[in-house]
Amino acid sequence: MKILIAIFVFELFSFSFFEKKDQIERITRSVVNIEVFSFQYSYESPWQQPKIQSSSGSGFVISFKNQKKILTNAHVVSNAFQIRIKRVGQNQFYFAKVEFIAHDCDLALLDVIQNSKEFYQDAEPLEIGDLPKLNSPVTVIGFPIGGNKVSITKGIVSRVDMDTYSHSGIDSHLVIQVDAAINPGNSGGPAIQNGKVIGVAFQILRSGENLGYLIPTSVIRKFLNDIQDGKYNGYIELGVLYQTLENPMMKNALKLPKEFQSNGVYIYDIMPNTSSEGYLKPGDILLEIQGYPITNHGEVWIKDEYRNFVELIDNLEEGEVIQLKILRNQQILNINLKAKTTNYLDFQRKDYDTPPEYVVFYGLVFQPLNHNLLSTYSSVWFNHQASNIFYYYYYAIQNRTSLNRKQIIILTKVLSDHRNFYYKEFTHYVVKSINNRQVENLKMFYQILQEESKKNLIIFEFEGKEKKLIIQAKHIQNINQEILKNYGIKKDFFIKEF
Repeated sequence: MKILIAIFVFELFSFSFFEKKDQIERITRSVVNIEVFSFQYSYESPWQQPKIQSSSGSGFVISFKNQKKILTNAHVVSNAFQIRIKRVGQNQFYFAKVEFIAHDCDLALLDVIQNSKEFYQDAEPLEIGDLPKLNSPVTVIGFPIGGNKVSITKGIVSRVDMDTYSHSGIDSHLVIQVDAAINPGNSGGPAIQNGKVIGVAFQILRSGENLGYLIPTSVIRKFLNDIQDGKYNGYIELGVLYQTLENPMMKNALKLPKEFQSNGVYIYDIMPNTSSEGYLKPGDILLEIQGYPITNHGEVWIKDEYRNFVELIDNLEEGEVIQLKILRNQQILNINLKAKTTNYLDFQRKDYDTPPEYVVFYGLVFQPLNHNLLSTYSSVWFNHQASNIFYYYYYAIQNRTSLNRKQIIILTKVLSDHRNFYYKEFTHYVVKSINNRQVENLKMFYQILQEESKKNLIIFEFEGKEKKLIIQAKHIQNINQEILKNYGIKKDFFIKEF
C-alpha cells in the first residue's frame, strides 16, 4: 500500500545548482524558516488539556493583493498557537499569524504580526510559474529542523498525476513527483525552475526511495484566487462514482454506439449534495467533459499526455459551468451544470484547529464519528466487531439512511461509577434515538438530553442493538456533576456550534 506522509525538515546537501548562482541567492532571501508551537488533542480523553508540541517547516514570500505574504503548507501551521519566522540572513525571529488556511489542499497564507517592513526588507516576492514538463530539472529550497542554514537540493520531474493529499487524508488533487532529496521537515519550501516557483514541497512516499511530492501551481493559484474575497470556500465536487469500461462484454451489454466504443465511464452512483445531483443518474455513461472525450480508462488527452478527467474541473470555482456529454437510454445528451462544493464527506477529512467535540452524560462519553475518532478507536472497534461503525464511515454514500444525519454519534466509553456500572455493554454503538427522538448531530443530541432529563426516564436506542439503555432521570444533574468532579472534567460538553 502506498503511504504518503507530510514532511517537515530539509537535509543540508550541496551541489552545483540547476539555477544560476546569483538567481539562487536572490530566491533564498525570500525563503522563510518557520517554527511552530501547536496543540495536540486527545480524542480518547477529549476534555483533557492538549499537549504542546513544537515543529518546523519552510515557506516563501509571494505577492498577494499587492502585499507581501508568506505561503506555506497547512500542515506546518495546523493547531498552532504560536508561529515564529525568519529569513536567510536574519538573526532574530518574528511572530506571524495564519490569515488563510486550506486543509483540503494543504496550503496556508501567513503574515507578520509586527515589524513587517523590517521582516520583508530585501525580500522579493517569488513568481508563480507553470506546470513543469516531465524529465525537466527542479531545485528545492528549505530549512532543516532547528537550523539556521538554508538547504538546497536538485532533482528531476518524474511524474505528474492526481493523488491523495496526506494532510486531509481524503482529498485528491494534481501532484508533481520529483526525485529531489526531500526529507521530513522541508514542508512549505519552494521548488524552483527557471527562476519561478513550480511547486511547494509537501509530502514524501515512505515506501519509495527519493520520491518527493510538490503541490503544483494550478493548486496554488486556485487557493490564492479563492481567498481573494476574504474567505476560503474549498474545492467543488463533481460527485460521480464510476467504473471504467475496458470490458468488451460490459460495452456490449450497455449497447454503446460504435462511435463511442472507446469512450466513456459507467456511473453507478451520485454523491448527495454535489454538482451532479439532480442532473446525472446511475446508469449514465459519461462520454465527454468540458469538450474533452473521456477514454474507457477515465482519462482525457491534455497537453500531450493522458490525465484523469477530474483534473479538468478540479480547480473550478463554485458556480462555474461544467459541460458534460452523456449517454442515457441510448440517447446522447449535452448537460450543463454548475460547480458546487459539498460538506457531505467532511467527517472523513482529518480535523484540525479545534478541540474534539464530546458530551459526558451520567459518565457516558458520546462523540461524533470523524477521521480523528476512527484513528483513535479503529482497533478497539475492530476487536469489538463494531462493523456498523466502519460501514457508516467508509460507505456513507451508499448508506442513504445517514442522509438526514449531519453527524453519527457514538458512545465511546463509560467513566466507571457504581450507578452506571452495567452500561459498558453499550459502548461502541451508534446512537439511534433518545426517547424515540432522532438525533441529527451532537448539538441536537445535547439539547435533547437537557429536555428529556426533566422526565422520569431517558431511553437510549442504538443501531444494531435490541437492548435499550435506560436511565432514571431523578437527580441526574447532581450525579453527572459528581462523576465529572471525580474524573477532573471541567465541562460536560464541547460542541463547536455552541
